[in-house]
Amino acid sequence: MKILFVGDLSKYSRTYQRYLVFKKLYSSVDSLSTELNYTPGVSKKKNLIYRIFFKLGVNIDQYNINKKLLNLTFLKKYDLIWFEKTNQINRKTLKKIKKYSSSNLVYYTNDNI
Repeated sequence: MKILFVGDLSKYSRTYQRYLVFKKLYSSVDSLSTELNYTPGVSKKKNLIYRIFFKLGVNIDQYNINKKLLNLTFLKKYDLIWFEKTNQINRKTLKKIKKYSSSNLVYYTNDNI
């Protein structure tokens, strides 16, 4: 089974821990991190414009995650694409993946929503 794991893969996140479990359980797991690497004790402050848009419910794709995701999806045929708290992925990207790919899409969050 070929899996693409998409989420905050900074070394100190729970998402990264789950990613490591996926790597142990499955032979073919690729990854796409939605955040820059995080260092403990260093603040991940976003700029003012980013924070304003986030409060309004508009997520800015500052790392071009949507484009990278589409490129990976169309270059390799994944059986499963696992998303974990990926606020930057927009609806248009997901629709394109569903239309042109046979991948199953799974979204996971440990938030109580």
